[in-house]
Amino acid sequence: MAWIYYKGKCHKPELSYAGLIYGGMMGARCDEYELDECVMLKAKNVRYLVVHCTDTPDEQPLDASDIHEMHLGFGWNGVGYHRVICRDGRIEHGRPDYWIGAHVKGFNEVSLGVCLIGRQDFTDAQFAALETILRDWRDAYPDAEICGHRDFDYTDKTCPNFNVGQWCETIGL
Repeated sequence: MAWIYYKGKCHKPELSYAGLIYGGMMGARCDEYELDECVMLKAKNVRYLVVHCTDTPDEQPLDASDIHEMHLGFGWNGVGYHRVICRDGRIEHGRPDYWIGAHVKGFNEVSLGVCLIGRQDFTDAQFAALETILRDWRDAYPDAEICGHRDFDYTDKTCPNFNVGQWCETIGL
């Protein structure tokens, strides 16, 4: 579905994807932006594949719809990640890959984000799913750097609470 240009502004029709409703830019409604600011994530611009965690208790069984509600509560336009990995390893879609995410301040226009449910004790099934996603993304975006949210200089966050680069080395990614 395409953006609608009306009276000098870009307007978003309701987009349904994996049962979730999305907006255009983090923390703002798209109709507040001029047309040239309502951009989709262009594949050629993807420079980072970013791993996150929810930083919620490991035993809390959340899913993408819970993250969607949480992010709406922040005033954002729904789930900010492109993929969510549940505790059982199930992969759920967040925003479509062609949609700018809301997961790395200042880098959303050049990144895709995947989020592991939990804080620290991620399951083998989650790591297997993460590897699958990252290998698929690496095939599609071979020049993109795989990193954790914590690896960006602007933040003190520890998310995803493990060294993503080191983990990638151990699995040959």
